[in-house]
Amino acid sequence: AARGGGRGASDAHRDRVAGHHAAEVRLLLAREPRHRHTLESLAATFGSSPSALARAFRAQHGESIHRHLLRLRVGAALE
Repeated sequence: AARGGGRGASDAHRDRVAGHHAAEVRLLLAREPRHRHTLESLAATFGSSPSALARAFRAQHGESIHRHLLRLRVGAALE
């Protein structure tokens, strides 16, 4: 897509923002595994769309946000 405001440019920007925040989401989940996080609330916290954040998180960490949070919670329960 051409620069300057087409839908493609907006989507690419959103994906970059989400990619930047995927590591921050992982840290937040580790600090607060018992909090009722939702994809929508996480995306709003980090200024991303839910779908872009979910894609970026999976691409960077190899699992969904939900799966990661479940692993954290199970690990905490076993301690």
